[in-house]
Amino acid sequence: MLAYQSQNDLLNIDDQTVNPKYVYQSINVNSQIKAIYGGADFETA
Repeated sequence: MLAYQSQNDLLNIDDQTVNPKYVYQSINVNSQIKAIYGGADFETA
């Protein structure tokens, strides 16, 4: 299970050795089932 409030949260990574765009794309492509509840961020919704 993975939960985040906004897709942009995936781009804000403290570890400088990790490419945040890779993490963002990998999670969104490989997560086949998505449930969105009470979304406030337009881009994520």
